[in-house]
Amino acid sequence: GIYKDQGAKGITGKESMKTIALELVEQFGWQAPDWYIQAVSGGIGPLGVLKGFQELHEAGLIDRVPKLGIVQVEGCSPMVRAWERGLEQAEPIVPDTLVIVLSTGKPGLAYQVLKQASDQYGGAMVAVSDGDTFRAMRRIARTEGFSMEPAASVAFAGLEKLLNEGHIQPGERVVVNCSGHTFSAEKHALEDHFLLHLDVDAPLAERPSDGIQSLPKDNLAAVMDQLDEQITTIVVIDDNAHDSRLIRRLLQSYKRYRVFEAHNGLDGIDLVRQRKPGLVILDLTLPGMDGFSILDELKGDARTREIPVVIVSAKSLTSTEGKHLRRYTESVWQKGNFSARELVDHVIGLLGDNMGEQ
Repeated sequence: GIYKDQGAKGITGKESMKTIALELVEQFGWQAPDWYIQAVSGGIGPLGVLKGFQELHEAGLIDRVPKLGIVQVEGCSPMVRAWERGLEQAEPIVPDTLVIVLSTGKPGLAYQVLKQASDQYGGAMVAVSDGDTFRAMRRIARTEGFSMEPAASVAFAGLEKLLNEGHIQPGERVVVNCSGHTFSAEKHALEDHFLLHLDVDAPLAERPSDGIQSLPKDNLAAVMDQLDEQITTIVVIDDNAHDSRLIRRLLQSYKRYRVFEAHNGLDGIDLVRQRKPGLVILDLTLPGMDGFSILDELKGDARTREIPVVIVSAKSLTSTEGKHLRRYTESVWQKGNFSARELVDHVIGLLGDNMGEQ
C-alpha cells in the first residue's frame, strides 16, 4: 500500500526530526542552545526538533527549551504574517517565490503549535526575500565553503534579520539548520573566480608512484613566483556582467590577479568586506544602490575606507559629483573614452607593480 503522511499530525516525521535536538544537546555537553533557527515550509522540521527539546526538558536533561527562529520566504510566508498580527491560525496564501521547496501556502496545525511554542518559550518568525536568500547562499559559500541549496540559505538570511531586529542578544548561543546541499549552488556562487591553477612541468605518469615528488629549486622558485602573482585581489562592482568580465580579463591578461565580480551594491559591499582587496573598480549606475551610495558605505566603514577605489562608468557627471568623486577615489574613467591599455597601466601603477617591457 501507499503510506499517507499526516504532516503535522503524523508520527514518523516528528520522531525522526527530534533526533536533531538529541544530537545537538549531546554535542553541547547536555546544554541547550539559546536559539534554534530553521527555514520553514509546512513546519514539520521545527515541530520535530521542538518535540525533542521538550522531552529532554521534561526528563531534566536540559534547563530550558530553546527559542525557535522560524524563517520563511516573503513570497510564501503565511506563518510570519499570522504571527506578526497575533493570529491563532494562519490564512492560506498563493506562493510566489523562486524557492519552490518552501512554497507551502497552507501550514494548518503546524503554525498553531509553533506559535504556542513561541508564546511559551520565546522566539520569533521572520520573512526574507529571494534576493536575501541568494546573497546568503553566496556569502556562506565564499566565507565558509558550504554549498547550500536555497531553502537552507533562507535560514541564514533569517539569522541576519533576527540579529538586525534585535531578537537575538549578544552572547546567546545560536544553532542554524544547514541541512541542504547542492553542487549547483556551489557553481552558481563561486563560478570560476576561486580556481587557482599551478602548472607543473612533469606529466603525471612521470611522477613517483607514491605521489611524492622532490621539486628542483629552480622549479620551486618558479612556482613561488606564480603564487606571488596571484596574491593581489581586485573587486569589480558593475551590474553589467559583460563589462565586469571584460575588465577582469584585461587585468588578468597582464598578471594573475584574483579578480572577484559583484553585480549589485549589497553583494559588492559584502565582497569587499570579506576579501579586503587591494583595489575596487566601481560602476556608478547600478540598480537599487548606486555607485555613490556604495562608495559612501565603503568610505564610512573603518574596515574598508583605506581601500583605493577607481570609478569606471558611462555616467555623465555634474561638477558636484565630479568633485565628490575626486575627493574619495583614485581616478574616474568614462566608458568608451579610454583605451584598455591605459586602464590596465593605471591599475598596475596603483597596485605598485612594475609593468616592464611587454
